[in-house]
Amino acid sequence: MTAERCKHCNGTGVIEITPHDEHIRRILAETAEDFQITEAELCSTSRRRYLVEARRYAATEMRKAGLQFKEIGFALGRRDHSTIVNLLNGKARG
Repeated sequence: MTAERCKHCNGTGVIEITPHDEHIRRILAETAEDFQITEAELCSTSRRRYLVEARRYAATEMRKAGLQFKEIGFALGRRDHSTIVNLLNGKARG
């Protein structure tokens, strides 16, 4: 694995490139377009309802693609895996 600057978390972190990296980039781009938001908003810390719903959709698609909770959390703004579990169970606020 190699590291590069995070292109989908507003340039705030360094991510490990995984075998799923292309899935992550595609899902984030498509989700942002579908919800008419930016990828930076998708990865932000905001708890606005429309952003939480967009994150939930993106997380669901990433799970379908075979990503682990930890990978999804990292892709969605360096969130903990437990936040993603709660997000997918409808309990999370962001």
